[in-house]
This record gives sequence, C-alpha cells and structure tokens, in this order.
Amino acid sequence: FPESGGTGHEAKSICRRCEVRASCLDHALDHHEAGIWGGTTEPERAQMRRADAVRRRAAQPGLADVPALDALTAPG
Repeated sequence: FPESGGTGHEAKSICRRCEVRASCLDHALDHHEAGIWGGTTEPERAQMRRADAVRRRAAQPGLADVPALDALTAPG
C-alpha cells in the first residue's frame, strides 16, 4: 500500500489516526520496509536514516568533520 504509482495520501491519512503509528515507524526504519509505514514513504524514511546517521556521527568525538559516506558516494 499504496498501489504502484499511487501517492499514498489515503494510507498516510489512515496512519495519522493510528495509535501504533510510532511503533510502526520504528519497525519500518529498523527493517527497511516497503510502502507506507508509520505515515511515511520509503524516501522519507531513507532521509530520516541519513539524518540520524549524521547526528550520531557528529556526536562522536573526532568524527564531526568526517564527511558522510553518502556524500562521498553520491552521484553528482
């Protein structure tokens, strides 16, 4: 869900009212699930993972100035 090519608006609408949204999102982040989970799309979750990795890297002494692997391998 959503079907291929769909926007996911309907699924996100359902997620907004769901009482287990946070745990659903945590599961999707941990297991790289496809589709809408926890009110987010796959690209949104990928962005969350990248932001989390940057925060963790910045919190480690001596690693704050090391560029992210994504930046080193990104096409460009």
